[in-house]
Amino acid sequence: MERMLAVALAFLAVGCATEPLAPKYYTLDFRPSGKALNLCPLRVERLDAAEPLERSAILIQATPVEVEYYARDYWAAPVAELAAQKLQAEFGDPATPEALQVSGTVLAFEQADLEDGSAQAHVKLAIKIRAPGAGPKEHPLLERTYEASIPAAAPQPAEVAKALSRAMEDLAVQIAADAASLKPSGI
Repeated sequence: MERMLAVALAFLAVGCATEPLAPKYYTLDFRPSGKALNLCPLRVERLDAAEPLERSAILIQATPVEVEYYARDYWAAPVAELAAQKLQAEFGDPATPEALQVSGTVLAFEQADLEDGSAQAHVKLAIKIRAPGAGPKEHPLLERTYEASIPAAAPQPAEVAKALSRAMEDLAVQIAADAASLKPSGI
């Protein structure tokens, strides 16, 4: 009797076990939007990421003082790499020695939940622009923090990834305009 009960419990346990949901991976839309006017060539040298963004899970700013991560939704590559690739796609081909060098840190790259239940994509970049051929220790021509928030169609990873792509496009426009303003000063 005990043996039959053990077998029945084993079958019940197997029947109740569910297969875990597979993780999902997201990236940005790397197609150039055409918004960033290529008034001067720009080459993205390197972007770093703030510590909370070093995890591959997509970050959610749940409240002004609370962060969470999606349990099974991840970036397909490090956030700093995704942001650098998107900026370069927006800036165009940097295959010229006269290209200004862009580097910096991704300070925010997240879903920000709003009180009404909606969400927005929030990006914040600390950017340095250096002269062509300048070393990383040389004083930048421009150092500025750029920030953009774009509403997401829904508080879901795929919609947030689309909104983050649009936010990066907006920031690329601002960075390109600032870089072009450096041109008359001898660049």
